[in-house]
Amino acid sequence: MGCGASRIQREELKANISRDRALKLQAEGKYEEAEPLMRRSLEFYSRYSAHVGSQHTSTIGSANNLALILRDQGKFAEAEPLMREALKADEANRGEKNHPATLLSIQNLAEVLQAQGKLDEAKPLLWRLVTGCEAEFGEEHASTLTAVNQLATLLVKMGNAEEAKPLLWKTELL
Repeated sequence: MGCGASRIQREELKANISRDRALKLQAEGKYEEAEPLMRRSLEFYSRYSAHVGSQHTSTIGSANNLALILRDQGKFAEAEPLMREALKADEANRGEKNHPATLLSIQNLAEVLQAQGKLDEAKPLLWRLVTGCEAEFGEEHASTLTAVNQLATLLVKMGNAEEAKPLLWKTELL
């Protein structure tokens, strides 16, 4: 990006640098330092959505990454709307209900809902995750087995041990 770079291009570069620094800090467990940097990145993409698009992968990624940083800090209520937004955008952009990125967004939202005690909201998401993983990866894939285990654990927490039993058997037998 030379001297002729537009103001928006320079701002986008700053947003990308902020995002990359935030991801590095997040990986190091420095969530409080990562949060304002990721907010800065998301702010750019939100402000210039006409330039990059509100459904642009960088906008979605920044929203999702901020949500993960918030989740890692235990700020579940603040992370939830961002995760819902990321899931909605993934579904709109990818067109495939079983795309791996969409499945990950489903899993992240279900985890945040569970952390807030919203088990009834998490349950259909986890069922969707299980069926999506089975369709995308197959029944014996590690991601599928993890999803099945997460659903079974949730069902047990909800007092539905009988409903969880076949799922638990499934993970033990494969």
